[in-house]
Amino acid sequence: MENMALTSIPPQPSHHRRLLLIATALWMAALILLFITPATNHLGLWARWGAIMLLAWWLPGALLVAHWRLPAVDLPTAGVFAAGLGVLWMVFLLLLVHWWPGPIAQWQLILAYAGGARLG
Repeated sequence: MENMALTSIPPQPSHHRRLLLIATALWMAALILLFITPATNHLGLWARWGAIMLLAWWLPGALLVAHWRLPAVDLPTAGVFAAGLGVLWMVFLLLLVHWWPGPIAQWQLILAYAGGARLG
């Protein structure tokens, strides 16, 4: 009988590592955009909106679809699944933030969505 604690975990395929690196780079870029972009002009507002949507909706949905490894799913179907899972994730985190007592500050939303994107 083989001891399961001593067996090595097989290494992840290279495309999983590549996806993780791309997701981490997007996550860091979105956080940088949120913190350094001023919200005083239209370009700054659009950059911040894109960063928030990346953290709250697009990145978690895509990572959940990639994590579940759905069998025999073409790209448009995976995109629909990712959009739906991203909206579900975004609403769940928003309900969680509203559950916290007191008024909601900007840092609380950024923390919730950045942490949620990392968990996704």
